[in-house]
Amino acid sequence: MDNDSYVSKDINMSLEDEGNITGQEKIEVIHSKILDEMIPKVGMEFKSEDEAYNFYNAYAYKVGFGIRRSKGHNDQSGKMKNRTFCCCCEGFREKDKRNINDKSHRAETRFGCLARMKINLDQTGKYRITDFIAQHTHVTSTPSKSHLHRSQRKLTFVQAAEIDIADSSGIAPKASLALMAKRVGGY
Repeated sequence: MDNDSYVSKDINMSLEDEGNITGQEKIEVIHSKILDEMIPKVGMEFKSEDEAYNFYNAYAYKVGFGIRRSKGHNDQSGKMKNRTFCCCCEGFREKDKRNINDKSHRAETRFGCLARMKINLDQTGKYRITDFIAQHTHVTSTPSKSHLHRSQRKLTFVQAAEIDIADSSGIAPKASLALMAKRVGGY
């Protein structure tokens, strides 16, 4: 996929006007377009790991990137002590083990991105943000394309029930998908 298609037009226009702009200045421009309470800050508290994940995922949706759960450690009782949520482009792909004569190799999806949010369990039983890096080493997607990231895709209970009904009725998956897309105005 071409990275130029991911560039946010309104952010890029303001960045082009600035000339040669640093990564930190790009982050400040993006954050100026988001509500302050939507931006993660060191010291914020959450009741659960899932609540922290949902908060960071909502932030990622506004900025235009997908997230994933990365490193995490449990205590002896099995409760999560700490967890790192990172950009889906964090790290690099392992060496390709396939035949070198393959005609079509998969596109590169990892760019060594630095963006992440780390939470730790404190003595009160709440999760607290201990580390937050907002800088990306790649271009983020436009707001109109944010819903396409894996972490942003959600299937509601009603949609799942409709899929089951269509399947049990003998309707082909392609036809049931076309019906659902028609109901909401597009794929």
